[in-house]
Amino acid sequence: VASFIVSKLGDFVASNDSLSVGFNFVKGVSIEDFDVSQEIQVYPNPFVDGLTLNSSLPIAEISILDLSGKIVHNQVVNDQKLFHLYVPIAAGMYTLEAKTSGGIYRTSIVKIDE
Repeated sequence: VASFIVSKLGDFVASNDSLSVGFNFVKGVSIEDFDVSQEIQVYPNPFVDGLTLNSSLPIAEISILDLSGKIVHNQVVNDQKLFHLYVPIAAGMYTLEAKTSGGIYRTSIVKIDE
């Protein structure tokens, strides 16, 4: 739903006229747009000390972001398909990003205390 305000009356719009607008949205395709969610498993979630990532595509890099979007952990993985990640961060909710040749996989993860 879109709202429009006519701020200046002119030759074609009067104060009691209605305005109709059509939109045509076109989505571009980039490497980030590919869905790789079926290709990466992240477990356990929630986790205490570490995570395992199992991917059908080689993983190049893993980042963990806090809720504000700040990177709190980043690790180059060197194109591994199975990777055990030790994550020394405080308990809370985070976003995990795994970069592969198929795109960037993002999922929510939860770190808990023992």
